[in-house]
Formats: sequence, C-alpha cells, structure tokens
Amino acid sequence: MPRGELSVPEAPPAVGWLAETDWWGTGQGVLLAVLLLIPLALSPQDWAGWCLLYASFAVVLGPREIRVRPVLAWSLCLVLAVHHLAALVDTWLFTLPGGGVDAALFASRAEALVDRDLVFRLGSSFYSYLLAALYKPLGASPLIGREISVLAFAVALVYFVRLLQLLELQRFAPQLSLLFGLLPATIIFTSLTLREPLELALLITAVFYSMRALRGPRRLRSAGLVLVMAIGMGLLHMVLLLYAGLLALLFVLWPTGGG
Repeated sequence: MPRGELSVPEAPPAVGWLAETDWWGTGQGVLLAVLLLIPLALSPQDWAGWCLLYASFAVVLGPREIRVRPVLAWSLCLVLAVHHLAALVDTWLFTLPGGGVDAALFASRAEALVDRDLVFRLGSSFYSYLLAALYKPLGASPLIGREISVLAFAVALVYFVRLLQLLELQRFAPQLSLLFGLLPATIIFTSLTLREPLELALLITAVFYSMRALRGPRRLRSAGLVLVMAIGMGLLHMVLLLYAGLLALLFVLWPTGGG
C-alpha cells in the first residue's frame, strides 16, 4: 500500500450457519410440524390415535425399495389416506357399514376390561384383551382401535409390494397396490376396530417369508418368522390355527432350491 493512504478494514465474513442454512427446506419442515400438531391440539384425548396415523405413513415410506419409486410411494400414501379418512369418518361422523356390530363389541369389551386384570385368551377375546392392554397406558380413545387396524394394513401393504417383487411383478406394484387397497370391502374392514387387519398383515407376511425361503436355500430366520406369524394368526382366530398348521406342513414338505 502506498504511503499516505489510509487502510480500509475488510468487511467481516458472513456468519457461516446463516449463509449455509437451507431456509426453504427449514420452512417446509416447520410448516409440516405445525400441520401435524394441529390435530393433536384439536383433540388431545386422541393423541395416541394420531400418532398411530403418522406412524402408518412412516411404515410404508420406510423401506428403500418403496422410497426410490415415487409413483409407488404416492400410490401407497393415497391408499393409506383413504383408509385414514374412513377411520376418521367412522369415529366422528357416522358408523360405516360393518362397524355397528363386531367393531362396537370389540371396543366395548376392551373398555370394560381396562380396569380388570388381563388374562389373555385365544380367539376373539384375545383381540379385546390386546386392545385393553393398549387402552391402559394410552387411554380408551375410540380412534386407537381404528388406527391400529390401518397401521396393520400399512404393514400388509409393504409385504404385498415385497411379495410382488418376489414374484417378479414389481413393475405393476403401483397399479396392483391401488387395486388391492381401494376395494370398498378392503377400505371398510381394514379401517374399523376389527381383528381382520391384523390377521391380513400376519397372513401376507407369513406367505412372503414362506415363499422367500422355499425359492432358495432354507433359512432359519424365515422359518422362525413364519412360525411367529402362524402363532399370531392362531391367537387371533381359532380357525386360522388350521391354516397355520397347513402352512407349516407345506413349508416342511415343499422341495427347496437349496436341497
């Protein structure tokens, strides 16, 4: 610098985190959080049901094979949204067809069991005791039973997609998922307080692990999971014990690729 000239101090660098923050992404995250908290604020007694609702979307969007296919992911989210809408309508507006007998009976039994010692029994009583076990810590919100059904159906959807992949039909997964999930009977009976959604999830999961083991070397993990699913089906419905036995027999006798 030549003599006689005054030195001008350099401007301080911009604060790093302010310059590097993705404010658009942060704003979207904040807006999403606010939208998710609104239902909890409007009906705080149903907080557990709303958490189950949010968890169902996490279930279907969790597997990588679904996330990398936007059309499939949106299809599954659409199916779940319709099921949740049916559950909310049945909870707060009017009773859907099929929700006035068995569903009401399961819910009333569970509410009556909340203040008693729970002694689990097989069959339909097991489902009522299962609901009561959830009502004890979470509260007897009518939304819980319906959202458990939708959450179970979300699990069934994931294994339905995996089953299609196993059968090399993954290219048709979005269309078949919409067809499977948006049938009127499917929407109604997997959105009510019923044991059928749990049975469906266990059934599809058992079929998936059975086929995966039978199409290749026999795997102990798959065999154990099939056994767990079979026992679960038997606990929920006595008739399904027969099916579970046939499934186990088929699993043992079917020739495998691993010899």
